[in-house]
Amino acid sequence: MTKEEYNLLKAQAHEQMKRDYQWLMSQEPTQRQWRCPQRWLIEFVYDSNEGRTATDEFFKPIPLSRLYEDFFLHTGSQSPKNPCNQLCKLRAKERLHNIKPDYNATNGNKPYLPHHRTINGNEVSLI
Repeated sequence: MTKEEYNLLKAQAHEQMKRDYQWLMSQEPTQRQWRCPQRWLIEFVYDSNEGRTATDEFFKPIPLSRLYEDFFLHTGSQSPKNPCNQLCKLRAKERLHNIKPDYNATNGNKPYLPHHRTINGNEVSLI
């Protein structure tokens, strides 16, 4: 897999994640059961809104804390107290255990998936 192919697949995966977030938020609010820790949902909201400036009805930027609150209320989950701290803890834990957020293209021709990580060279699904 070339670097260009890798970057293309990574961009497609990120766009799909944004569409999944938008689809989830367009659904009727309901109680949902998640098979992953709350930190991963925080990362999902953060990554889905990365590079996108969400605005309210007055075209003012919506703070990330409100995006978290809206997402967790919409999905019927308990809203985290300090989502930014939890995201920092997740990143620190990944660094501590040598977990790299990007798929290592030298291990094969599999596409990059945002919910996958490589741990010591082995791909692991987080969901």
